[in-house]
Amino acid sequence: MALELVSEGFVSPVGFAYTNDGTERAFILDQVGQIWILDRQGNRLSTPFLDVSAKLVQLNVNFDERGLLV
Repeated sequence: MALELVSEGFVSPVGFAYTNDGTERAFILDQVGQIWILDRQGNRLSTPFLDVSAKLVQLNVNFDERGLLV
């Protein structure tokens, strides 16, 4: 087993899943309320697939157990 950096620039990623539709995309869930798509080259799309951050309680600096969790 080895670790490999896939993408960066997230606040607190809590989930990762590849699609099963032949596009080789991946979804990354960020605790602040956003779901991002990575293309087959590993580039994050410029806008989130889903953004519910405005409906969530603001996370504190210690990253408590609130937000978009798996």
